[in-house]
Amino acid sequence: MDSNDRTSKLIERFVAEGVEDDSFDIKSKEIVESSEGRKSLVKRLAAFANQDGGTVVIGVRREEDGSVRFQPFSPEEEVRQHLTHAANQYTQPSLTKYWSLDFIYHSGARLLKIDIRRTRDQLVHFFDEDGWEPWIRDEDTTRVMTKREISQFYENRQKREKSSPFGPSGVWISERINLDVNRTEHNTEFNAPNHRIITTIDGGKMVVCSGGLGMEPLGNSITFHLETRVPISEPEDTAELLSHAEEQTGVILGDHAFGYTIKLGDRQWLGRGAQNLIDDMENIGEVIDALQSAHESGPSREHALTGDPRPIIVAQTTFQFGLFWIEAEWRGGSFHRGKCGFIMENIPFDDTSLHSFYEVIESQPRTYDQQRGVQLLKLHGAPQNLQNPTPSIITPDYFEDPNHIIADNPFYNRDQDLASAVESELPEYIIDPLCSVNRLPFQVSGGYLPEDELFSLNVIGAFYKGLMQETVFINSLCWPDSDDEADKILSDLE
Repeated sequence: MDSNDRTSKLIERFVAEGVEDDSFDIKSKEIVESSEGRKSLVKRLAAFANQDGGTVVIGVRREEDGSVRFQPFSPEEEVRQHLTHAANQYTQPSLTKYWSLDFIYHSGARLLKIDIRRTRDQLVHFFDEDGWEPWIRDEDTTRVMTKREISQFYENRQKREKSSPFGPSGVWISERINLDVNRTEHNTEFNAPNHRIITTIDGGKMVVCSGGLGMEPLGNSITFHLETRVPISEPEDTAELLSHAEEQTGVILGDHAFGYTIKLGDRQWLGRGAQNLIDDMENIGEVIDALQSAHESGPSREHALTGDPRPIIVAQTTFQFGLFWIEAEWRGGSFHRGKCGFIMENIPFDDTSLHSFYEVIESQPRTYDQQRGVQLLKLHGAPQNLQNPTPSIITPDYFEDPNHIIADNPFYNRDQDLASAVESELPEYIIDPLCSVNRLPFQVSGGYLPEDELFSLNVIGAFYKGLMQETVFINSLCWPDSDDEADKILSDLE
């Protein structure tokens, strides 16, 4: 299904349910028939570009009685020229750099479709009575970006630019690390249900702990990404999406590989397994209550969580060519802003399974997106003990006894120490989230035994993905010090 077919489906949904969202909007033809209307539309389109992009369809009017009337454009109308003039007049850089304008036919009517691409290099500023300002979408309205949001945009751009795409390690860095873990500050533990973990995490960042990163570092200078927006409003939508992904592409949904995080404020809820994710989405109110309670029982930078809570959900797992991820946001009684994507080291010779998946979910990406720079960091530990280990069963489908420990993150609030302890220049966009989480689950290499009391860091792998929050996917392993083979293995790795 191409993008025009998908747009027609969204129009049908609007006609039947009146549904619009952060990435899809319907406007009547009147908005392009006056200079003020075109100016208002350009402001809305600029807000799309400054956030996640989107699609606007012009020529559909909902009447006062609730009926819908299509308002077709004739070939003689110069609406594209008028909008281009308005964009050049009121936006800087010109919005024309980020849009495509095409006519589509729906129910016999010739409608105008405007696709907006997300800007990554600079914000689009719109000119009105207050001067040039960047705008963004906020639910179904637009508003001026805050200073913090503007600063965060350019901080993220600067972090991307600091990474050299043609460095000695391509998209990955591997380092042996030896930090004094006894300097790790005391970390608060929070009560969480069985097979779940609650940790602290700095605002604007997320950590997703899965059972593997599914990518071996080959020294490539780029990775290839396929991603698209998906309609997720209920837990059943996520279940159906994951089922299609498993059937078409072979993504792994079991709790030994599939990890997810639900974040609210500076607390995050970590779990494993696709079914557990669906269960937590169905009981999102209880998850929110637990995260809000965790803010009250330990140090927190987010003291006021008032109004409508908006937790963000990100999940990650592996498939035969690399990684698969999904994300969504809860607000106002349902889920919104759903997206999913694949990350690969190379474009598969036969990518039929990927296209089949997107055809089934009726949302086809335009092309493979190439991303440069360091994205994968692997830190190998020296033989020293992790602090405050607690045995845990976070993969109950595969192990009846504890198979992980939850321990203090040896890099928590130690980004400067970490940067000084290695030879490579570590990218901030990876180490910032990694150093912002207070505790992590570590899979015990060789299995956990009741007599195990001390554990040493084996390896932490962290893969960066810029989503709604600056996110890293993490896989962490440790050695039980009671294992006689551990010292020999660690010695061999030196």
